[in-house]
Amino acid sequence: MIDPESQARLAAGALSCATALFVTTGSVLAAESGIVDLRDADAFGEAFPALRALGLSYADVYAPRWFKKEKDARLAWGFHAARRGVYRSTAPHAALATLGAWADAMRDGAFAFTSNVDGQLHRACFRADRILEFHGNAEWLQCVRGCGAPPFPGGLVDIAIDPATARAQAPLPKCSGCGGLARPNVLLHGDEKWDSSRAVEQEDRLNAWLAEARAGHGRKLVVVECGVDATSAATRTKGERIAAAMDGTLVRIHPRDAQTARGHVGVPLGVGAAIEAIDRELAKLR
Repeated sequence: MIDPESQARLAAGALSCATALFVTTGSVLAAESGIVDLRDADAFGEAFPALRALGLSYADVYAPRWFKKEKDARLAWGFHAARRGVYRSTAPHAALATLGAWADAMRDGAFAFTSNVDGQLHRACFRADRILEFHGNAEWLQCVRGCGAPPFPGGLVDIAIDPATARAQAPLPKCSGCGGLARPNVLLHGDEKWDSSRAVEQEDRLNAWLAEARAGHGRKLVVVECGVDATSAATRTKGERIAAAMDGTLVRIHPRDAQTARGHVGVPLGVGAAIEAIDRELAKLR
């Protein structure tokens, strides 16, 4: 059986020698923050009883087809605006502040990668130019018709929702370019219309940072994976590949699935408990 305390010490030892930090975050971090995972049918039904009454599930609603017609777009925007309200009212996980302090101490800096669309990394004051949001950000919008306008911030758009029907009331958000209907700039299920240009720019900045870190004298990178489920293959693979390419150490934090390859560290705790334990060990090393 893996001992969490000894694993925390190993993680602290790796971080104490690191010059660069790569952080990945996933659904466990969001859940610990209080953001309910709506893939759970009961959680979806409790949050959106009107949609459940229509026989809809999270997988049904989280799809791009709802933005094709005005009446359906009202349902879609009712759902997405309500979720955005949850994201805005949820304080960033306390562990992100500790991770930010670790990042600030790195000679070669840090970068963060997330599949979450809740914007927690931004609100936790991670550098905006050092974040890659693989599935987009709910605070950003894009044109439904694909008029050519780039994704744009939607933070000033307030959307009223009818609580009885869970549908948004007019006016719905408009594209900053053509004035047509806008939608969240997030990757939905089966989404061929997602404008990934913002994520591509973020990926370019990540690759440039990795090149600089790779060229640094005596560089040593640590990847800290925070609550990424095994089902989030893209996020897990990203951290694993970067650790391998940079000859770095992967620290995998997960309460149920912390297994790692030989030479890496798995901490079988929740994200908050693990980060606190590692930080205590780091303080001893200092």
